[in-house]
Amino acid sequence: MAEAPVVEGTWEDFKTWVTQSAKLPYIFRGQTNDSWKLISLWHRLAQDKDLQAFSSLLPFIHDYVSPWANRIWNLDNQLELAAFVGFLRHNRFPTPLLDWTLSPYMAAYFAFEGVNDQEPASDHIAVFRFDPINFHAKWEAINDLRSKKAHVSLVQIPAMGNPKHVVQQSAYTFSSVIDQEQHIRALEQQAALTLGLLALPPTYLVKYRIHVREKPAAMRELRLMGISAMTLFPGSMEAVCKSYQEAVFAVEKIGETPSERAKKFVEYLLKTAPVSRKGPDVQAVEKPGDKGEGKAGGEK
Repeated sequence: MAEAPVVEGTWEDFKTWVTQSAKLPYIFRGQTNDSWKLISLWHRLAQDKDLQAFSSLLPFIHDYVSPWANRIWNLDNQLELAAFVGFLRHNRFPTPLLDWTLSPYMAAYFAFEGVNDQEPASDHIAVFRFDPINFHAKWEAINDLRSKKAHVSLVQIPAMGNPKHVVQQSAYTFSSVIDQEQHIRALEQQAALTLGLLALPPTYLVKYRIHVREKPAAMRELRLMGISAMTLFPGSMEAVCKSYQEAVFAVEKIGETPSERAKKFVEYLLKTAPVSRKGPDVQAVEKPGDKGEGKAGGEK
């Protein structure tokens, strides 16, 4: 039976779900707001979404980056080109890559750590689980930046000069489309058509939603697992300080979520709104003779 594309549960439920997911080679991605789409930074920021534009930028970016990285990548070599693009992604330069991880718990960390403790921007975080093995058993993987074909592809990127790739157990999807989730959902429906009218579509992608109020418990357990900014971003003093900040200033309660604030606002409006009248005033209608004009004998 195909799994539901969207699942919701508590942190404890998530851990059970993760244990069941460990049987297959899935990859995971955490997002702080469950309404965010699976869109790469390049597709969000670039005015020209064509990947040819990205490809033409790479030699210029390389000239600026290589002195600071203290190494040179051979961009004519496909492996080194992929390694360079992965290096750029891990250093926050816009690329058409989405970064994933083999660890569902690291994905949960990346989702929860971005939640604003005082004023969350959403009610839920999301952890996506993608099944690249079954997906690519049906749909072709394309690694060519020059390809015009609409696709989402798992790409193998070497970890050359990129220790964050190793410690974060990184995996990447590369895409020519803007919204990767939308594209994958469409392919799930296409795959169902080949299975028969009564068949359920395969579920390549699952979104697991967890309420932001679960953040204190989740982050506490993730620290016990050794998952923190310091372990995920080796060699960064900023990450060391952030790890201790997360531990020392950990909150036990999250502020009001958007739905809670909206509910309180509606209750306030209902409480303070003036009481409206039930209907227009009804004036008495005088009947003939009320003032004596129609009475017999002209009686006053």
